[in-house]
Amino acid sequence: MRFLKRSSRYLAAVLTVAGCCMPAVRAATVTQLKDDAGKTIVEYIVEGPANVAPAGTTDPAKQVGVIFCSQEHGNPTGADLYPVRQSLKRLGLSDNFILLAAHSQDPAGKMAPEDQVAFLKLLNWAEKNYPINRRRI
Repeated sequence: MRFLKRSSRYLAAVLTVAGCCMPAVRAATVTQLKDDAGKTIVEYIVEGPANVAPAGTTDPAKQVGVIFCSQEHGNPTGADLYPVRQSLKRLGLSDNFILLAAHSQDPAGKMAPEDQVAFLKLLNWAEKNYPINRRRI
């Protein structure tokens, strides 16, 4: 009987932790930024605060910064979002930043000079869709 109680508590704890992590897992979907011809420029994941102001907001108090999260060679896009998100949460800054995880164009994940151009285009896209403060990139 005692074993059953302990197992039930353990299962409840695991399900609670899994439930807390599900919104983050659902939010992390890989998207592609494409040019006018439909060619993929860069694959990325974006995570932003829930109640972010509309794009074009000029009040610095309502604007957000951008943190680019670059993953190690060969890791999937967005693999390094979690530690950055947790650090911002510990600092109480979760609502002040948008996280952008962009994948290099090399299949092995090695950064190349052409990735800089793709990342700048991704930043321009973010500025059109979020209230980015250019001093906080």
